[in-house]
This record gives sequence, structure tokens and C-alpha cells, in this order.
Amino acid sequence: MEDRKLFNSNTIFLTAIICLATLLLSLQLRQRGGAATSELDVEAIKAHAQELQNNQLFELAAAEYGRLSESKGLSDQQRANLSFIRGKLYLEKIHNYEQALACFLKAKQKDEAKKLTKEIDRLIVEALEKMGRRSDAQHKMAATTSLKNRPAAEGQVVAKIGEQEITINELNDVIGKLPDYIQETLNTPQQRLKFLEQYVTGTLMTQAALRRGLDKDQKVRQEIADFEKQILAESIYNKEVREKTKLSDAEIREHFQANKDKYKTFPWVQAAHIMVKTQAEAEQLLKRLNKGEDFTAMAAQYSLDEKTKQQGGQLGVVDDGGEIPGFGVQPQIKEQLFAAKAGDFIGPLELNGNFHIFRILYRNEEQEADFAKVKPRVINDIKQMKEEKVFHEFLRELQQAQKVVIYDDLFR
Repeated sequence: MEDRKLFNSNTIFLTAIICLATLLLSLQLRQRGGAATSELDVEAIKAHAQELQNNQLFELAAAEYGRLSESKGLSDQQRANLSFIRGKLYLEKIHNYEQALACFLKAKQKDEAKKLTKEIDRLIVEALEKMGRRSDAQHKMAATTSLKNRPAAEGQVVAKIGEQEITINELNDVIGKLPDYIQETLNTPQQRLKFLEQYVTGTLMTQAALRRGLDKDQKVRQEIADFEKQILAESIYNKEVREKTKLSDAEIREHFQANKDKYKTFPWVQAAHIMVKTQAEAEQLLKRLNKGEDFTAMAAQYSLDEKTKQQGGQLGVVDDGGEIPGFGVQPQIKEQLFAAKAGDFIGPLELNGNFHIFRILYRNEEQEADFAKVKPRVINDIKQMKEEKVFHEFLRELQQAQKVVIYDDLFR
């Protein structure tokens, strides 16, 4: 208990010192004005911001970068660099994707040397996707994707079949009509190129079939008719079910509040291990690790686990269920892993006749759900429930109106 009190007081003291240092630096910048700003040591500023980040003061670090980027005397490229770093903080640490997007757009505007353009475009797409704006992300991806490693401009021809031209607009339109889960697999230039090649192949096959008059073949026409029925059924479902399933913000928030546990982040750790035959051998290895020897190298040299030894002994994720990858559910070991901090060694622990030294690579703490982050999931869950209810009601009305009878006793 005393250790915990000491830790808390030390943490508060360290945080106060960092905040004071930030305030003093800000005052110095204001006193220097525009004349001295261009002489600022950017690496020193980055080190200061990194100190804030190391103490998980991410919003304070982002604010510091923001103040610096507005200082007089900075070049546009310096402003671009600061906005880029600030955007990454918002994206990866603070999870404020709107602010991240704004920073990346500002960085792109100021990036005169175009040194950051490719990475900025990638992060803009990531921010849009995490905001739930998938179609905007796809459009942005298409705008920065080239089948020949150059940007595909609006209306640019990406393929030709004789005199027929296929433009980037046509390709994007075809992809945009695919189900979301397929669109998600087409988010790199290589994947889009492969899809384009398949689209060209399909077009060639269709043209060959028409030239041979297969569109008049009775069997083909029946298959077309069957496919037409599927399209019509999907269309009436969209009109009578999906379009009538409307959600209000109040309804979304109410569902979220009632099901918070469903959307919260559960704790887990990422672990690695070294497996040896005897406890004495494990204890010797642990002593060497505590003296600073490399865990990855020792796993490769000494571990008996052939599946993991060449990957630094990495086991993967151990969640609250207690399953150790490759070793089944081990509640007692899970408890010890969950009690450790990132970087800690645990062991030796006996498991299935061997002895293990575990290392915690990363900890993910349990977190209450952030409504902004899980909102797309909440919307999807409510839509599924409401659509199912609306569909069954619509289907019941159709069955009654058409006097449907199914003789189910014939199938018993």
C-alpha cells in the first residue's frame, strides 16, 4: 500500500514538472516572437514532446505541437512536419479521428517538398475508415491509387479493350456496388489491379458469348431469368425493409447505454516464452535475462518449442478466457501473466511437464467503451435487429395476401 502511495505521489510530481516545463517553453516562445522561431531546435522539441508521450500525456503533447506549428518564422515544410506528427498522435494515441484528419489535411497543404504526401494519403484513408466514412476512404484510395504507380486522375483511362476504354471512374463505380466485405479487400493498388484484370477478363468473356449468340440459348436465358429474380427480390428487400429501417441518434445512444459491457474493451496481454526441460535450466536462463541478455536470442537458442523459437518465442494474445496459444486453457498461468507489467519476466512455471519463462510484450487494459469509436458497431447491431423484425412483418403480409400454404408434413 505504501508503494502504491509513493507511486501515485511520484507520478503527480512528475506530471506537474512536465506541465511546468511545457508552460515555460510556451512562454519562451512567446517572448522570442517571430525572429527566433526559425532557429528552434526541432529535435529538442520532439524530445520534449516524446517525454510527454512517454508519460501518456498525449493531448498535452498534441497541443504543444499545435502551438509550435502556429509560431512565426517556421517554413511551410516545418509546419507540415509538426501537423503530421500531431495528426499521428490524434490517430494512434488519442483516437480523435476528426482532429487527426484535420491535421493530415493541413500537413498535406503545407508539404511543399511532397516528402510526406504518400504517408499522409495513407493516414487520411485510415482516419476516414475509423470515422465510418468507408465510401470517402475508398474514393480517396482510388484517387491516390495507380495501376502504373502514378496517381489515377478523374476520368483517366486505366485499360482498353480494342476501342473500348475503361476509366478509373468506371472501375470505382463497379467496386462501389460490391458488398462492403469485398470492398474491404480492394484497398491496395495491387488488389485493385488484380480486380481490374478480372473485370477485363469478364468483359472479354461476355463479348465472346454475345458474338456466338449465347444470349439466345434457352439454358442461358433461364439462368439470366433466375438471376433477375434474385435482383428483384433484393430490390424489394431494400425498398420495404432497409429503407424503412431508420435510426435516430437517441435510439443509438440508448442501445449503447443499455449494452455497454458488450462494447467495452476486455483486458489481454501479448506474451512470449522460452520452454526448457528442467526447473534448474529455467532458473539459470532467468538469471541471465535479469542481467540484460536478449530474450529473442535466448528463445532461438534454448527453447524446446519449435513453433515459436524462431519468432522470439511469441505466443500471441492471452485474453481473459485464459487460453495460452498452443497449450489450452491455463487459468493459473493467466492470472500470473495478467498481474505482470509489460517487459516483466514470469517464471519458471511448470506446464505439461516442461518449465517456462514468460515475458509480457504488451498489455491492453480493460476500458469502458468509447461511444464515438463503437458507434458503427452499435448502428449495425440495431439495424440487424430492426431489419429482421420489419422483414418478418412484411413477409407475413405477403404470405397472407397471396394465401401461401406450405405442406411441411410431406417433409417429415
